[in-house]
This record gives sequence, C-alpha cells and structure tokens, in this order.
Amino acid sequence: YEVINATLDANTETQLYPTNKLKLVFVSDQGNQKKGFKISQVNGVKYDIKTITLEEARKATLSVAQVPEWLVTRNYTVVKELEGKLNADVVGVKEGKKDLVRLAKNGYVAGRTDNKPIATTLLAGPTGTGKSYIAQKMAEYMGVKLITMDMTSYKDQYSIRSFIEVMSRNLTNNPFAMYLFEEIDKASVEVLDQLYFMMDEGVFYDAHQRPLFARGAFIMMTTNAGADVILNNPNDPDLRNKVLKDLRNYFRDSFLNRFDAISLFKPFSDAEFLQLSHILINKKIGKIKSFYDWTMKVDEETYTYVAINGRSAEYGARPIERLVEGTLGIGIADFQLEYGAIPPGSEIQLIKLPEAHKFRISANGLAVDYTVDSQSLQLFFKNQKNKTLFKVLKN
Repeated sequence: YEVINATLDANTETQLYPTNKLKLVFVSDQGNQKKGFKISQVNGVKYDIKTITLEEARKATLSVAQVPEWLVTRNYTVVKELEGKLNADVVGVKEGKKDLVRLAKNGYVAGRTDNKPIATTLLAGPTGTGKSYIAQKMAEYMGVKLITMDMTSYKDQYSIRSFIEVMSRNLTNNPFAMYLFEEIDKASVEVLDQLYFMMDEGVFYDAHQRPLFARGAFIMMTTNAGADVILNNPNDPDLRNKVLKDLRNYFRDSFLNRFDAISLFKPFSDAEFLQLSHILINKKIGKIKSFYDWTMKVDEETYTYVAINGRSAEYGARPIERLVEGTLGIGIADFQLEYGAIPPGSEIQLIKLPEAHKFRISANGLAVDYTVDSQSLQLFFKNQKNKTLFKVLKN
C-alpha cells in the first residue's frame, strides 16, 4: 500500500476537521499489476458552516422521543383549555377532573425536578363512574398517546415476565405517553413492585435490570377497591379516610404513598344522570349523522326518560349507554323494517309518547310507534329510589 499526504488550498477546510491536510491510503488488491496508478482528479463538496443551537438540539431530541408538539414549542394552550373541555364532556367526578388538571399543570408546565414520572394518580370508585373515560378524554385533549393495560392479565406471579416485556417495549417506543393501568388491584405483588420503582424513581427495569426512562410517562391507575364504601357513604365527610382504609386491604401503604393524587369517583347525582343522558344521546345522534347522513332530533321527554330509566348508582353510566342504544336503535330498526331503508339526507324525529316505554319515530311523512322492552330495563330499575324523579327533572 502507499500513503500520500497532500495539502489543499490554504483557504479550504473540511467539514468535520479544521484542517487543509489530506491523507490518502491505498491498499493493494494482491493482484499482479505492478505499474502503479495515477490520480487524475479528486472531487469534493465544500459545505457552509452550520451552527446548531441548544434549543434546536432540544427540539430535535424531543421530536424523536415522540414528545407532543405543543410541549416541544412550549405552547401551553392545551393545558389552559383542559379543564373546560373535561367539564363539557365528562359528567360529575369533580375531584378526578380537578386532580388531573392540577397534575398536568405541575408535570407539563411547571416541570418536575424530582426525577419522577410526569404524574401518578389512582382513580378509585364504583364501576361506570368514568375512570377509564376521563383518562381517554385527557389523552385526546392533550394530544398524547394513551396506552391501556388490563391488569387482570397479570394477576399471577408467573405473569411478571410478560409484563416486563410489554412495558419495556412500550416505554422504548412511547416514552412520553399516558399509561392507564386498568383494575390495578388485580395485579400480582411482583407487578406492583415493578411499578413501585417506576413511580418512585422514574425508571422501569427491564428483564436484564437495565433502567428504562419513564419520567415522561403520565401514569393513571384505576381500581374498584373502595367502591362499596363510596356507594354506602357518598356524602360522609370522613369518606376519604374510610376509602383509604379499604384500599390498604389491597395495597401496601408505601405503594399508596407513591401516588401524587388518589381521586374518589362518586355515583352520579340525579342532575348528572340527566346531563349524561344529553351527552350520550347527542353523541349517538352525531354518529348517526356521520355514518348515514341522517339528521335526527329527539324531544326533551326522551332525554328525561333515558336519565330516569338508565339511572343506577351501582353501575354508573353503562346502563344509560345500553338504554340509548336500545331506545334510538330499536326505533330506527322498526321504522326501516316497516318502510324500508331511510335515504341519506333524511330528517328523523323521535318523541316520547305518554304511555310507559312507548315512542314514535317519523321520517319523510311516515311514522312508527314502538315500545322499548321493559324486561331489558330490570337492571336499570334496580337502584331507582325516587319514582318521582321524572317530575323533578322535568321541572
């Protein structure tokens, strides 16, 4: 081989090294050619000097880590508008909404300095009170990916390997996501121990005990533990202490002490059931419009009917969801079975008739009367305590 040292023009600098010296190294191909060679031309490109600022490096790094654009640019409008959006779409659960907004302000806007995740919160309460729903809306309004994990899949000691594998992959691919751990009380002790370190240190240890960055995660966990206490004592001034006492039957004190907030989700009030009825029916009407291009209207009595007959302190919003589907869906089905498919662009009117569970649906000058199956409402009536609620809400 041969080493050739060359000097370039005095005004020339290479891009990476501040020098005009050039070294070329030629390695033999072990061939029989012995006449040597001659370099006839060397081509190169001279680039302008580019200075990268610290802010540009920060934005590029955060973008690769999938940090939301508003957080990269420090445009905190989404956090400023979060409370209003949650109040408009999430019924009741004032404590849960208040805690989540506070944690978002502290974790995203003020910024944590204690090497912990963005936030850690436990959402405790009866089924159907909006624990999972508020997490979904939180992620939606903030433009952050939501990763949901069903902890009933990790309830025995042998599931820890699977949990570590799934979490390691999620944190590697989505370090700045929101993580929702459903029914955390069902998880094994080994899984809770793993999460304990994640909440305490802001790192998650993989199968080889290598620490993975978890300080960009917003952690939410749900549990039905304490539900009976909340259902039986919703207005007790000492409710929080009673719920915490019940939670200690499922979690160690040291684990509970790692949460930034423990939010209690209480049953909906009568007024909140009516608000929930409006929201769910209007969402159904909106989907009908987007799917079929039908403009549907319902009278106020229909909203009240759903609020009354879907009211359940024990099961929360889910009976109302089923009743909305049954009331509107059955009406549309009966109409089309009688008169054929409803054309796109049609206007549909749904009204509650004076008789119990009877409705009338009309479109294009045609109408059908139908009855919502009272047998399917047995679950909904289970917790109905006030038979005069219809009049109270109507007034």
